[in-house]
Amino acid sequence: MISGIATIDGITPPIEDTASNQYVGLDVSQRETSVCVVDETGRPVWQGRVASDPGALAKLLDKRAPDAERIGFETRAMSSWLWHELRRVGLPVVCIDARHAHAALSVRMNKSDENDPRGLAELVRIGGYRDVAAKSEASQQARSLLIAGRVWYGSGETTKIRCARC
Repeated sequence: MISGIATIDGITPPIEDTASNQYVGLDVSQRETSVCVVDETGRPVWQGRVASDPGALAKLLDKRAPDAERIGFETRAMSSWLWHELRRVGLPVVCIDARHAHAALSVRMNKSDENDPRGLAELVRIGGYRDVAAKSEASQQARSLLIAGRVWYGSGETTKIRCARC
């Protein structure tokens, strides 16, 4: 067991052929991320879990998938943040449309949360996914300000300020 990484079935298979391209599927949740690395033939190379932290993910991927061609995960609440953070450290990440991924993964024989990262790795390996553009950080900040303004305006604070000036 590697510090901070709990492996599935307690087994961490070694990477045998690091010269081939690797494809990674990430099933991201709030606390931890399930990871599956497959080689260019679709054979699983490594599967396990790591904290849902960009630093921990980058460290794990550097060790377990140094030749990653693409790293894919579904659109979710943390997707944009994670996409930007992993791109910042130079990882080839793609954000996959969640509805498209769900449809593709639901036809698999062994559909389960444990097998989702493998299915996502297969999707990015064969190119059978719809890439979603992550919003820029500036766009996200502008949206946050607009929403905050609407909430503040609707809260009645503006009425109190106007009445105080009267």
